[in-house]
Amino acid sequence: MICENCNTALSNERYCPQCGARVIRNRLTLKTLFAQLNREFLSLDNKLIRTFIDLLIKPQNVIVGYIEGLRKKYVDAIPYLALSITLLGFQFLIFKEFFPEVMTTDFTQTGNAQIDEFNAKINEYVFDYLGIITIVTLPILAFFTYLLFSGNKNYNFTEHIVMNIYITSQYTITTALITIVGLSLGLPFTWLITFTSLFSYGYVIYGFMKIYDMSILNSFFRILLALIMQILIITILVFAVGIVYGMLHPELFKPIQ
Repeated sequence: MICENCNTALSNERYCPQCGARVIRNRLTLKTLFAQLNREFLSLDNKLIRTFIDLLIKPQNVIVGYIEGLRKKYVDAIPYLALSITLLGFQFLIFKEFFPEVMTTDFTQTGNAQIDEFNAKINEYVFDYLGIITIVTLPILAFFTYLLFSGNKNYNFTEHIVMNIYITSQYTITTALITIVGLSLGLPFTWLITFTSLFSYGYVIYGFMKIYDMSILNSFFRILLALIMQILIITILVFAVGIVYGMLHPELFKPIQ
């Protein structure tokens, strides 16, 4: 018998000594499928639940552990990011299908029908591509956290990307679950968006405080500055795109006769 994953010869091993894959000797049955479902997703001891709980309570264990080579105990950074983006997309799908009122906000209304339509399209575009936007903006935030925290511990830029992937994924998953459940229970969206925003910023501060073993105030001011710089860069980019789009479509900004 050989390992189906790496072609290593096997005898009676339960796991391949070369690649570590579990050796499957029996044909698939419903029992084995349900056992795998329980092992991978429902068991309290599975990697996903362990990663979520430890990131919420002890983020340094997951993040620093991953940076230092711990791979088997927790879900890797990229799959965890993919999971968070998938859940984010599912959240906005629920918004569109069951809570369309949360997709529009009063502060985007200008009284100009053309500009309001343009704003609505921008909002829809942001919702549709929020996952991609998250991925693109992560390195920007990682660059600033690298600059602002680099004097404390010797973590490089790539390691800061990993930190921000885990932290962003964690608060994305948590806030998406809170929002979906809250809307289902009839809670006002403004309450939910306020709470989840505060939680997200607070969790970023908490995560870096734990990673760098510093005071909460020290972490707060560094993260605040990093977020301000990130928002500034993103605002400049969005403004530049808006100018180009406005030059290509000047009719949007003509007053209605």
